[in-house]
Amino acid sequence: MRSSAFYLAAVLIPLFWLVYFAATGVERNRAIADAEARAANVTLVYEEHLDSLFLDLDHSLLLLRALYEKDPARFDLKYWVQKAGLISSTVIRFNLVDSDGYVTQTTADYDGPPVYLGDRTQFLVPAGSDQDVLRISAVVSGRVRAGALITVVRRLQGEDGTFAGVIIATVDPDALVKFFGTAQLGGQGSLSLRNSDLTILAAQGLSKGLVGEKLSTPALESGLKKGNTGSYWGGTLLDGISRLVTFRRSESLPLVLVAGITENEIFAAFWRQRMIYRGMAAVLTLLLVAAVAWDLGRLFRLDEAHRSREELIERFQSATENMPQGLSMFDKEQRLVAYNGKYLELYRLPADEYHLGLTLKEFLEKRKASGGLSEEVEDYLTNMRARHESGAALQSIDTIANGRIIHIVSHLKADGGWVSTHEDVTDRRHAEKELLDVKNFLDTIIQNIPMPILIKDARTRKVLLVNRAYTLLHALQQEKIIGASIPELFPEALASRIAADDAEALNSESGKSSVEFFIDTPEQGRRAVLVERFVVCDDKGGPEYIISLVQDVTDRKNNEAKINQLARYDPLTGLSNRSLFREQLEELLARERDGGTPFAVFMLDLDRFKQVNDAHGHHIGDALLKAVAKRIRGSIRENDVAARLGGDEFALIALGGRDELRSRAEVLAERLIQILCAPFNIEERQLNIGCSIGVALLGEHGEHSDQLLRSADLALYKAKNSGRKQYCFYSEDLKAEADRRNELENDLRQAIWRDEFELHYQPVIASATGHAVAVEALLRWRHPTRGLVSPDQFIPLAEESGLIVRLGEWVLGTACRDAKSMPGDIKVAVNISPLQFSGSNLVDATVSALAGADLPARRLEVEVTETVLLRDCQQNLETLRQLKNLGVSIALDDFGVGYSSLSYLTSFPFDKIKIDKSFIAKVGRPETGAVITSIVQLAKTLKLSICAEGVETAAQFADIRDQGVELCQGYLFGRPAPLAALKLDRQFGIDEQKVA
Repeated sequence: MRSSAFYLAAVLIPLFWLVYFAATGVERNRAIADAEARAANVTLVYEEHLDSLFLDLDHSLLLLRALYEKDPARFDLKYWVQKAGLISSTVIRFNLVDSDGYVTQTTADYDGPPVYLGDRTQFLVPAGSDQDVLRISAVVSGRVRAGALITVVRRLQGEDGTFAGVIIATVDPDALVKFFGTAQLGGQGSLSLRNSDLTILAAQGLSKGLVGEKLSTPALESGLKKGNTGSYWGGTLLDGISRLVTFRRSESLPLVLVAGITENEIFAAFWRQRMIYRGMAAVLTLLLVAAVAWDLGRLFRLDEAHRSREELIERFQSATENMPQGLSMFDKEQRLVAYNGKYLELYRLPADEYHLGLTLKEFLEKRKASGGLSEEVEDYLTNMRARHESGAALQSIDTIANGRIIHIVSHLKADGGWVSTHEDVTDRRHAEKELLDVKNFLDTIIQNIPMPILIKDARTRKVLLVNRAYTLLHALQQEKIIGASIPELFPEALASRIAADDAEALNSESGKSSVEFFIDTPEQGRRAVLVERFVVCDDKGGPEYIISLVQDVTDRKNNEAKINQLARYDPLTGLSNRSLFREQLEELLARERDGGTPFAVFMLDLDRFKQVNDAHGHHIGDALLKAVAKRIRGSIRENDVAARLGGDEFALIALGGRDELRSRAEVLAERLIQILCAPFNIEERQLNIGCSIGVALLGEHGEHSDQLLRSADLALYKAKNSGRKQYCFYSEDLKAEADRRNELENDLRQAIWRDEFELHYQPVIASATGHAVAVEALLRWRHPTRGLVSPDQFIPLAEESGLIVRLGEWVLGTACRDAKSMPGDIKVAVNISPLQFSGSNLVDATVSALAGADLPARRLEVEVTETVLLRDCQQNLETLRQLKNLGVSIALDDFGVGYSSLSYLTSFPFDKIKIDKSFIAKVGRPETGAVITSIVQLAKTLKLSICAEGVETAAQFADIRDQGVELCQGYLFGRPAPLAALKLDRQFGIDEQKVA
């Protein structure tokens, strides 16, 4: 029979040797870690020292270079080095080398022939590179002074940035070696400094013959690729001695420090410790073997019966006392024969009142007294006897006075006694209740979450849980879904899709998947859903559940479609917008390059649309644009493209064969002009507009989108300027004309500040007296090379470019100043462009001009055309009223040529109307005479002055004077002239032979 000492030895002896091997392993690793830390500290300290040394040296080189580049001719290297105290035990001298490679200055005492360093690496590398970096060379032999040295170099450059040589600092490697000698790396430890290509610059503990050599060390090179620090076993390639090598690459300089500690140095203490551990393990093993032998002898001498009884008692007591339940045992006479401490603890019974031999009744009475029994003693005994007589095990739940819940299980013994176990299940019952409450709470939440949720078993794919939202989505009963598989619930196509998505989630590394698709629901129709799956794993990492969250994204998809529609299509007409039109144009260009169909680009601009908007309101204008878009769509083919670019500007892409592209474009342009010039009926209003079209053909007028659009724009500009309601194809002449217009616009911008403009004045004559009563200021541009430029050429250009505002302000100020030098009864009339109303504060500009010239407002007259009243009518009328309130006279120019001049005479109290010269040219005709007579009568009725423009002959003057026109203006009385040539103090005679 084996003793406990034998078991103890069987456990402890392997344990001792396991501890021995573990301890020796730990000690060995600790020795290596200590050595790595020591070497790392050494390299860190030396790195900081070398960084400080070389960075200070670099500062010195940068200082000397700055002094040299400031005044190369007067730079004295030796003077500045001595003054700054740059020579030390480590830095032994400085050299200045010119761009040819010769040493021009040195701090060494040297008076021999010029030293050439142009073949050295420290010169060649900076000379061949534009990079301004610090360079540290390998160990070389000095030419200025003999001996091994390390050079530190900075590049010089001339004023023009070209290479001008180098400035070199020389470091003594022996000084570095002396400093290395302080390293605590053991007797055969080594420390070396290497440059960026691992050439040894200085070394301690290695052969001197290795200094200056570039040694290929794969482990070191591999370590440097991974990081700036590290360690490895090696070193035998250098001198045959195995070392733990630690390296550190400087973060600031192209240097690497390598430290090595030998195995003997690292493991000397470890080997001594290992011998001690081995002896201790051997001694302990022998002691245990001896103890086992002694214990076996003792056991054989003990009485086997006594030993068995003691072991039985010990085991019983150990078992009962270590039970998590309380224990009580009664014999057939109902006397207590055994109990454990846990029993007394459960019922909070004092140990001194309980002893073996107590009867069951006495036992229960003590429990009742201490609150450990909820029933009456007699009732408890009666119930217990009845259950014992039935031969069944007795189980009961008793809640004692302190609220604890005790689960009691009694087992009958063959001799008539019984054994009972008592377990406190209070915490378990509470936890079960809490778990049930949590489950009910979570079920309530899940069932009321508006997002459909489905949980399946990952192995069987059977449905375990589903919420109300899921059942409503698919119109299924929850009882039908729980326990069913997906193919049993849904059509084959949808079931296959769900199975494939489940497999994707199970096979993914993240255990997640997200997929969006459409489903057909019984009650809500076709819906777009986003299904996100999450795989929940068990304790072993295997898939246990698949949770599917279903999100109805139908509204989001619809909103995205609407947003896309708004982003790419014109919301008013439904045509492509500018962005989409550009994309479609690029797509057709790409297709055409691959052999697709050529096409033409149309730019369309509506005529008189602004007048419709102003006269009838924007809602009528919007309705008109919709009608225009409808007519355009009806005029093109299905594969053509129509777009609204903004405002009243439209664009088309019309496809056609290579041979018929121009002819089809002509036919389409004519048809578009015809249909868009036809009247539109909008809200019981008949509206008449027109259309101007510019056309560019792919290949003939451009190969790229920008070229085609610009060509079509230029053609449109030509069509509009040629009288509107027509189309024009692009030609090179249009580009030349646009270039000339751009050139003229540029000259116009410069003409303003070059003061190239001047005013000419034409007198306005009183018909009855022949005396001048006013002058009209007319703008002239005297170009330095073109000469006098006609206003017809530059005024429209000034209006298009917005320069008319500045020009108008200049005209106002100049005219007022010139009027100051004219007779006091002479008015000066200034034409105002419609753009001056919207582009500036016309009232402020007028006040400023009058104040600057100190001219009374009654001597200024403003001439406007009905176009001013067509644009922002109410705002412009208010501006005119403010001017009139200042005392400025207001004249309506070009009267009779507009379509609604009479309405403006009633909406604003003008002071004067000027009959357009087109009527004066036809004054001899009866119908013209009737019109002029009507105008004169209207003016008298409205108490307005009336002036006839363009009077060129005495006959014209006589006719209009006889019809009552009181003021005249024209070449008959004088051409426009500069202020200096103007004569206003005379009576203008009537010479019938005078012709303009």
